[in-house]
Amino acid sequence: MVYKEALIKVHSFESLKGKSIDNGFTIKDVVIVPADKDKRKLFINNCILNNQNVNGYFEEGTDVFIWAIDTDYLKSANILFFQDLTNK
Repeated sequence: MVYKEALIKVHSFESLKGKSIDNGFTIKDVVIVPADKDKRKLFINNCILNNQNVNGYFEEGTDVFIWAIDTDYLKSANILFFQDLTNK
């Protein structure tokens, strides 16, 4: 999925916030993340953990995923729990 498509689709998952998933984590945010592993790692560190601007991570045609994440657990324990919603 490309970034432009994800911007439209991500809003359909807003109702998941606050719900628990089968593996036990609670969805705190639904985010668009880069598909490229290296860019995704930087994005999570810089933008999600340190609240930096997302500019530069999503260029026209960039492949992305849509993830439901437990932001609180990520920030407190530095462990990322996520569910990929890209193809849902």
